[in-house]
Amino acid sequence: MNKNNMESTRTEIIRVRTSITEKNVIENNANKEHLSTSAYMRKKALANCSSVLEQIPDYINIWNLSNDIYHTVERHGNEQLTQDIKNILDHYINLSKGTNTNE
Repeated sequence: MNKNNMESTRTEIIRVRTSITEKNVIENNANKEHLSTSAYMRKKALANCSSVLEQIPDYINIWNLSNDIYHTVERHGNEQLTQDIKNILDHYINLSKGTNTNE
């Protein structure tokens, strides 16, 4: 689907409530980019969605790296270092779940 087809089929409306300050900021930002308010909000909303999705492979790679480091250290038999790394990983897992552990 090309750009013209996408624009010509816009029939849906999304209403958003903002404060007057937020509205002014959005309008000013849209003007700076030479876009209508609708085009600016579409651009921001759709860009944020795709950028989060694009980061998923990076997060998976980081998790796999962390897992590989942990298991490599564990295989070498250094119990204290293995426990320290496990504690670090547990700490960051808990942070991502929204719980805070200060061990």
